[in-house]
Formats: sequence, C-alpha cells, structure tokens
Amino acid sequence: MGAALLSVLSPEATEDLVGVYLQEVRGYRVVPSTAKRSTQAYEFALRGGGLKGSHVAGRARYGERAVVQVKSGAVALSPVDYAYLLAEGDTDRVFLFSSRGGYPGSPVEGIECLSPGDLTAFAYRYDELLPNEIAHWIDVLERLGWSFASSNRQDPTR
Repeated sequence: MGAALLSVLSPEATEDLVGVYLQEVRGYRVVPSTAKRSTQAYEFALRGGGLKGSHVAGRARYGERAVVQVKSGAVALSPVDYAYLLAEGDTDRVFLFSSRGGYPGSPVEGIECLSPGDLTAFAYRYDELLPNEIAHWIDVLERLGWSFASSNRQDPTR
C-alpha cells in the first residue's frame, strides 16, 4: 500500500509528508520562509532542534543546517548531483526523497536518501499529524481494501 499512497499524493502533499517526518522523527524544524523561495536545488531548509549541547543518535544536532529535495513520480535523485550544496558551506546535511526510491550513483557523506517505505510507515501510523489531503488518501485506500499492516514495515520512529 505504501507505493499506492505515494502514487496518489500531489507533489505538495509529498513535500508535506517529508517535512512532517523530518520534524517529528528526526528532530528538525522547517524554516517557513525558505519554503516560499523558488529554487530548483531544494524545497525547503531545516534547522536542528532539541536542547543545545545534547544529542540523541538518529536525530538532528542542535542548529544543524539541512535542506530537502523531494521528487514525485519516476524521477531519480542522484546524491552526487547535490554534493555542491554541502561544499558551499551553508548546509550540513541534504535529504533527498524520490517517491520511487531511485537514488542512482555513489553515496555522498552528508547526503541521506530517505526511504519511501519509512515515510509511508510513518504516514499510516501518524496520520493525525499530517495534512488533510494525506489523511484523506489513506482513508480512501483503506476503504478500497489496501492494508498497510500486511507489509510488516517497522515503525520509523524507533
């Protein structure tokens, strides 16, 4: 059902899903003004939240600067194509998300390719945190008989 959900979401809803996931699961905070910019390099910028001077494994470091690129459909994102964002020195981490999970090329330190399975597991488990469009599509797919529980995905928040 995960692929089904991602296939019906609008590009904006997919960006919302990624943004809420990174805030809730990874401890980042979206910088709202950056989501309004017209840039092809990334959708929005984030800052690491949490307590200054403390760090929890798997979560953002306090003040860490990150950007996110999200693509819907059959678009692949290559980490190498986004390495320049790290080299410029204004970004500590880059998150890439392709709804098809296509990430060709070599891995790049500081660039994380998000798993469609992790994001859909998050969506189904925490649908009350998500915008109405995403919750609506989850409801529609469940009424059509799709069952996400049968895929045995692990809870991405653990």
